[in-house]
Amino acid sequence: MRLNLDGHGHLNTGVTIIVSLRTPDGVVVGADSCLSDESGNRNRSRLPKLFRIGAVLIGYAGDARLGEVLRYQLQLAERHPKTDAAAWISTVVAPAIRQVAVDHHLVAEAADLLPGTLLLVTDGRAFILHSDYGVSEPVERYAAIGSGERLAVGALHGLLHLGIELDDPEAAIKAALSAAAEHDVGCMAPFTVERG
Repeated sequence: MRLNLDGHGHLNTGVTIIVSLRTPDGVVVGADSCLSDESGNRNRSRLPKLFRIGAVLIGYAGDARLGEVLRYQLQLAERHPKTDAAAWISTVVAPAIRQVAVDHHLVAEAADLLPGTLLLVTDGRAFILHSDYGVSEPVERYAAIGSGERLAVGALHGLLHLGIELDDPEAAIKAALSAAAEHDVGCMAPFTVERG
């Protein structure tokens, strides 16, 4: 079996765009609504690709079943106030997601790759949970996952690099989502935008 890996060596997340922008007031996250099947057919989903589990706003790219199972089955222990958010995501959230993936047959065993990538927002920070369950926190104020990742990140980088004041971060997120939807067949409106 040949794996479809992205440029970072992680499992390709297929269609979608989930994008975040860190602001002084928290993190703004946006998602498209595109779903596709093995034949390349595209549909708009009424179930948002963003949802909350406790203190975590979760966006998913990849297998739609991943999002469904996590939305309805994932339970997270509360983070102790003295525990850093990155440590909590790595040592509590990632293992909980792995266990749900095993329990609900998204993977055959715990060593298997997750069928997608997650953007996790908590405590004013954005983290990416890769298909190998590794966690990263981008240095930049923005992050994205999915097939439209480079387009959305490029749009946000351009806005920030040009010094355009982002008084309206929701508008910036919508611009990034629109760039991805315009140029990537795996992304489409309508968009969902939430604050994490």
